[in-house]
Amino acid sequence: MAANPADFLHDRAACDEATASLNLELRDYKHEDDNQEFDAETDATQAASIARRLAKAITDVERHTADLARPDNDDAEKRRLQRALIAATALRDRLQIASTAHTGAPAYLAAVKGDQTDGQVAVLTAAIAGVLAHRDTLSK
Repeated sequence: MAANPADFLHDRAACDEATASLNLELRDYKHEDDNQEFDAETDATQAASIARRLAKAITDVERHTADLARPDNDDAEKRRLQRALIAATALRDRLQIASTAHTGAPAYLAAVKGDQTDGQVAVLTAAIAGVLAHRDTLSK
């Protein structure tokens, strides 16, 4: 249940003080909301980049595996292909780990934090409107 400004604020000065404080807090949450939106855009860009790089790494692992299986490779070619396969496999594994940072629990928790911030903005906006409406009812 929301607090009623009339229960706490008995003159215009108290309303002005409450409004200033609420506006400052609202600015903080709006700033946090802007940062979360920026982080989401950055995460989306990073996720797309990781997905592209991961697809290439998977293709490279498959290609090096197939090349290594060819019977006509000499020892030097086998060593080169083994090194290339090891490098491609390591890159693929690192990218698979990195891609999980943009899904699952971390993504869900970021969404919850965004909802929490949006809720705070709504509460503060309503509180400011309530204080201003109450202020208008007070004598000058």
